[in-house]
Amino acid sequence: MAGARDAVGRLGLWFVDGHADYLDGRSSPTGEAADMELAMLTGCNVQGLVDLPEEGPLVEPADVVILGHRPDSVSPDVAFELKRVPAAIARMSAEDIMAAGPAEAGIRWGRALGDRGPAWLHLDLDALDEAALPAVTYPQPGGLDWDAFVALARPLLASDALIGASVADFNPDLTRTADTLGASSMRSPGLWRSSGSCASSRPPLTAEDIADCVAWVCSIRAT
Repeated sequence: MAGARDAVGRLGLWFVDGHADYLDGRSSPTGEAADMELAMLTGCNVQGLVDLPEEGPLVEPADVVILGHRPDSVSPDVAFELKRVPAAIARMSAEDIMAAGPAEAGIRWGRALGDRGPAWLHLDLDALDEAALPAVTYPQPGGLDWDAFVALARPLLASDALIGASVADFNPDLTRTADTLGASSMRSPGLWRSSGSCASSRPPLTAEDIADCVAWVCSIRAT
């Protein structure tokens, strides 16, 4: 995102993630950067790290929306992290997205940030429910299924404001057979009709099959 900001100036960020990723070096139980990347991007973290860019944070909190995080009712840890998120950062939990309609949520936030200027899309696959994709570092219940994930991402990926995208946290070492992976969830109509590789797959699903599906998510365009 640093290069994108240098190239185009002020950026928006669609942060599709199962977690807010707003801890710091003291509050994170692991100390890993994956617990705190949004805090770092918005300038809320340990000095000496987030103040490296002379121009200020890479993205202003008011230019960010978190989409698909777990609600605070999932666990005390989730509630603790969400309390750290500044009020300036808009957010919509997976539960709220399902209630509003994933496509409608994608259209709404695609316009809300896209109308301001260029925007980056971050897709963390742990926004998916553990039944849909357990092959992530920290699988949890209460996430999106594949149909909802695709419906949410489609208008964001189709936005004229989109200048780049990142996909995080797919761990092929954690993949299993089609039955234990939940192949029925993977075979959402949008995925299987739109990706030749996925459509031709047969159980058991391999890491390559799933990686192909993930890669296809990044190429979604509104039809």
